[in-house]
Amino acid sequence: MNSLDQFGETSMTGQSGDTSRSFDSNAFHRQADILNLVLDSLTQGMVVVGPNYQVLSFNRCFEELFQLPHGTIGVGVDFRDVLKTWKDATGQHQQMLERAIQELDRATPFQFEFLQQIRGEPRWCQLTHNPLPGIGFVRTFTDITERKRSEASLRISEERLRLAMLATQQGWFDLNLKTGEVIASSEFARIIGAEDAHPLMTYQTWVDSIHWEDRSSVLQCFKECLNTGEIRQMEYRIKARTGEWKWVRSSAKVVAFDEAGSPTRMTGTHADITERKKAEEKLAEMADRLTLASQAGGVGIWDWNVESNHLLWDDQMFRLYGIKADRFSGAYEAWKTGLHPEDLARGDAEIQMALGGKKAFDTEFRVVWPDGSIHDIRALAIVQRDASGQPLRMIGTNWDITDRKQAEAALRQSEQDYRHLFEMANDPIIIFEPENEIILEANQAACRTYGFDHDEFIGLDLKTLTSDIPRGELQIQALMASGLYHNFETVQLNKQGEEIHFLINSSVITYRGRKAILSLNRDIGDRKRLEAQLHHAQKMESLGTLAGGVAHDMNNVLGAILGLASAHIDSQPYGSPLHQALNTICKATERGGKMVKSLLSFARRNPSENAQLDINSILKEQVSLLERTTMSRVCLELDLDPKLRSIRGDASALAHTFMNLCVNAVDAMQENGTLSLHTRNIDNDWIEVVVEDNGMGMSKDVLEKAMDPFFTTKAPGKGTGLGLSMVFSTVKAHQGQMDIQSESGKGTRVGLRFPACEEESRATVSAVVDIAEHSSRRLKVLLVDDDDLIQSSVQAILEVLGHTAVTAAQSGEEALARLEAGFEPDLVILDMNMPGLGGAGTLPRLRGLRPDVPILLSTGRTDQTALTLASTHSGVTLLAKPFGLRELKKHLDNIGLG
Repeated sequence: MNSLDQFGETSMTGQSGDTSRSFDSNAFHRQADILNLVLDSLTQGMVVVGPNYQVLSFNRCFEELFQLPHGTIGVGVDFRDVLKTWKDATGQHQQMLERAIQELDRATPFQFEFLQQIRGEPRWCQLTHNPLPGIGFVRTFTDITERKRSEASLRISEERLRLAMLATQQGWFDLNLKTGEVIASSEFARIIGAEDAHPLMTYQTWVDSIHWEDRSSVLQCFKECLNTGEIRQMEYRIKARTGEWKWVRSSAKVVAFDEAGSPTRMTGTHADITERKKAEEKLAEMADRLTLASQAGGVGIWDWNVESNHLLWDDQMFRLYGIKADRFSGAYEAWKTGLHPEDLARGDAEIQMALGGKKAFDTEFRVVWPDGSIHDIRALAIVQRDASGQPLRMIGTNWDITDRKQAEAALRQSEQDYRHLFEMANDPIIIFEPENEIILEANQAACRTYGFDHDEFIGLDLKTLTSDIPRGELQIQALMASGLYHNFETVQLNKQGEEIHFLINSSVITYRGRKAILSLNRDIGDRKRLEAQLHHAQKMESLGTLAGGVAHDMNNVLGAILGLASAHIDSQPYGSPLHQALNTICKATERGGKMVKSLLSFARRNPSENAQLDINSILKEQVSLLERTTMSRVCLELDLDPKLRSIRGDASALAHTFMNLCVNAVDAMQENGTLSLHTRNIDNDWIEVVVEDNGMGMSKDVLEKAMDPFFTTKAPGKGTGLGLSMVFSTVKAHQGQMDIQSESGKGTRVGLRFPACEEESRATVSAVVDIAEHSSRRLKVLLVDDDDLIQSSVQAILEVLGHTAVTAAQSGEEALARLEAGFEPDLVILDMNMPGLGGAGTLPRLRGLRPDVPILLSTGRTDQTALTLASTHSGVTLLAKPFGLRELKKHLDNIGLG
């Protein structure tokens, strides 16, 4: 080009002083032409600038690249003016121009890129500045627009890849198989906890960081990837720099080979799957637990694809239905064939309603096993649907509830049995809440006892039936504190306000889901009355014992007085003052004897006779006497059983008993009252006597004390208070029973029951010893009695009777000693009540020593013991205390010793 020609001329001019060298002008021009052709063929624009910024040379690409107007550039043109013609595409023309100008004198190479408006479009150019020492500089301009576009596309792709890998938590790595160097992405740095964004590591450090349990399988996969060149995936644990093990999923592929075909480079991706692995472990753990729970609980799991009608069962389902897997077709209809015929329609309907969204699938049904056995099943399921709501699948569970069903049936039967026992119990049973004492339930016996209908009884406040509310609350507190059982006695009220004695047996129960108290209330009114009677009987027994002891001592005192008085009365002139005095003494002692006899009757020890008695006859005698004494104030009615059996006992004691009852009845009635006497045979071996009046009756308090000794409701001086108590004692002495029923204003009924005896005639047993021929002789008498007064009085009587040879003994032991010593008495008078052996212990021994001697057994208590002794030993006669001369002589005459 001309520019080079000019450059060459200029050069030659600069060397004109040198003539020693020859110059080939043609060769130079040829080289210049070649150089110009080379420059014009370049795709880069180039310009050479000399001193003072004059353009020395440029090529065609420079003009075309910048679309310079013709004449704008040429040799010698100021390059700065050329720069001003550039069209900047960035809107920053001034800044670019200033920079281009400022950089003209730079002595070092530099390079920068800028955006230039070329042919109407922005084009990226790269300016390269190279200084030419001693000349200026050369600048080349390269159109790098396509490169820029490729780089932009690459950046976009890389960003997309980065975002995609970030979204999927994946990173990349690049392994140089020759050097072992590994370059990894920032995601890998995050996984291993590295501080730098793109950590460098070696193949060996990567291998060393793999968990030892995973290392061999990872290396095997790596080897396969090298050998095949195909993509390989692996999951393994890698140790982070924090010491924590992280799960990684890697994919790798060989991407470069050398000339020999050996792999030189491997790239791939990696992702942190630690959380997924943890989730999988938890899921596996949950699955194991579900399996164990399913097996332990007997729960079967099923999955039914509604569209394909494929029904999937686990092993437990086959066990629940009693079939084997190979006998199950896996269709919905196969399930239906196992249902009990009575449950088939309902089970199918439950499924259809669940599919239709009408209700959840929660049901129970029965299945029939192939062996014919029936089992109860509980089923639950959920329905999975598509976006339109159509059912896709049903997933559910089954479990066997046969035991529960049987237990429920047993519970229902137990509840029915309990309800039956509850309602049929004879004792009242009440269930009430402990806080407010509201009655929750009561049986029929409770309704009857308290007098309420069932409906009005339920909801009633128990405190309204309690006579002692504070005590009842304390009993409830004690029961709730113990939580077990509690027993106590109390008095409650019925609907009419009448008191009822109860023995309460209570316990804490659960009734309809809440705590309650079950109370079994036993009516102990009869027991209380029996206890009162027993208490009374024991009291009467104690008083009787006391009376018996008093009677014994009184008999001895009265016996001594009567004995001495009767012994001397006949020795005095009749009507003389002494005779009259002795006669008064005898009458007084006889009256005292009768009183002692009454005391002995009270003590239940003195049925002085044990004869066969006709009770009707005794009653008729008492009625005859009453008719003369009541002056027709009352009406007497007799209802006597003509076939009444006989009893054994003391006629006078019973007559006194019946008279006492009749007199009490007459006193309790006003004018025109009625006194009724009834007799009858009862219970085969007993008879009953009833004395009944329509008088004023007795209140409850008076009735409870009626048989207490010395208790009376009569005015002072008109009663001793011993009437009913002595009646009770006499009845007991005859092994009988007594019952009194009375109510104020409604009269009184006294019932007496006695054991009947066999109808027989008692043979008379003679205890007389045939000694008539000796009746005129004096008797040797052995008197055995511990009382000095009795010894003195009896000796006096015997002396009056002419029997002066009397030997006294203070005890049975002393008497036996005299007999063993050889004493031979004609008569023995033996007292029953003495210290030591007493009469009962002495008599058998005495009879053993003297089998034939007559014996008078002296006693103030003609009880069963005395009667038995007299009947079991021959020659023994009872002599009742107190006795006088006439009574003793009479007995001596009866036994032939008078």
